[in-house]
Amino acid sequence: MTPSRRAYLVAALTAVAGLAAGAAWPPPPIPKSQEGTDGWALPEHGLQRLSPKAMDEAGSIRWLGDGSGDGQVQEWRLVGILQAPQPVALVMVAATQPSAQGGRQKQKPARGQSLRLEPGAALPDGSLLAAIERDTITVERDGCRRTYKLYRPQPVSTSGACADTPAPEQRKSQ
Repeated sequence: MTPSRRAYLVAALTAVAGLAAGAAWPPPPIPKSQEGTDGWALPEHGLQRLSPKAMDEAGSIRWLGDGSGDGQVQEWRLVGILQAPQPVALVMVAATQPSAQGGRQKQKPARGQSLRLEPGAALPDGSLLAAIERDTITVERDGCRRTYKLYRPQPVSTSGACADTPAPEQRKSQ
């Protein structure tokens, strides 16, 4: 037998002996549970993070986005702008109720439906899409022009007769 084969045989026998010894070795014992415990339970003081008084005070706060604002619900939002082959605004519809126009009922597009609108098209709220720029659209209704940016719920600028609308959204620097 050559020395390299002898070394290989010794290594193989050592590995087999180690595996056999490991399989025969008993596992460690499982620790016994403490007597007198009924199971797992949360401590009572850990469940209450705020006092009832603090919860009452927090309940009177008006959070942004909960619908408790000025009561004006926007029926659509700008979710995309395509420039090629022609400018198109992608608008997501947010309203589902039917609207009355000229004495007949007209069903609005379903909630969550997206519309592809070109300049001059009517938006779901009846306003006119006046222009599409790189990342903004300009909407006109009753002499009021509003400019919207992508994903912003409020206009970034207004011009004309916009007395009944809220102030444009201002960007805050940090």
